[in-house]
Amino acid sequence: MSMSGWSGALSTSWKRHRSLLLPAYLGGFAVCAIAAYAGEGLHYYIDLRDGTGRFSGLMSLASGFALLAFGWSFLAVSRSPLARSNRFAWIGVGLLGVMLAFDEVLQLHEGAAAMMVRAGVPAPFGLDSDLYIFGAYAGIAAVLALKLRPSLGRLPDLALPALLAIVFFALSQGIDLLPWQAFRHDQQQWVGAAEEGSKCLGSWSLALLGLILLQSPEARRTD
Repeated sequence: MSMSGWSGALSTSWKRHRSLLLPAYLGGFAVCAIAAYAGEGLHYYIDLRDGTGRFSGLMSLASGFALLAFGWSFLAVSRSPLARSNRFAWIGVGLLGVMLAFDEVLQLHEGAAAMMVRAGVPAPFGLDSDLYIFGAYAGIAAVLALKLRPSLGRLPDLALPALLAIVFFALSQGIDLLPWQAFRHDQQQWVGAAEEGSKCLGSWSLALLGLILLQSPEARRTD
């Protein structure tokens, strides 16, 4: 899609759905702030398996629910005429969303990264080993997105939450690459909150994308 096409799609997405998107994003920021405060100061991201507190991991739960909603929306639309020509790709995106939801809550990528460290697998570019897992997720998502491009191109309503999801996930990954040990404890609280909050808002954006998708006339019809 050209720049003018993207601009038009973003404008269409906002005009048609601002009554949903504006309060939803305000609510999303509020959820992140509450979870950061209630979980563990500002650095609420604590592996749920550590059992460090009643409210630790709230952001992981919020992100997991959002990803599950996203995944189920694509699985539901896979039955519609919109998905007739590439039904398996729609199902693939749905299953990927469900997988990411379980990963977010159960910290599967953290466990896999720890196993790679114990096995002596060198970290990519000297960074975190979980980049292998995120890279695999991103590669699968890119392939599926290319297959769905003709169908999604007919749905400009999805443009704004799709773009915001990419921006938030990229921001979260970028913050994750910062040298954690170089920060003081109080700085780590803010950096950790920014990283996990960005990731949660990315998942939140995908959930909104799925909701808008389900409301589209093309998705409402069934075979």
